[in-house]
Amino acid sequence: MAPAEVEASRGRVTERRIAWLTLVMGFTSGATVALVGRTLWGAGLVIGTALAWLNYRWLRRGVSTFVL
Repeated sequence: MAPAEVEASRGRVTERRIAWLTLVMGFTSGATVALVGRTLWGAGLVIGTALAWLNYRWLRRGVSTFVL
């Protein structure tokens, strides 16, 4: 593999890791807060997590389009 291909592969792996870690950490935080008794706060965290993940996905697609 050429060095540029290796770097591109690492970038894709990192992007996927950021995407799933955003979901895991956000939903875990939301569930934990909801279980403690702050259901509205938990719902806010879950909704915010979903919006952050969508934003990241759309930004990634947009940047990929410009790079091509």
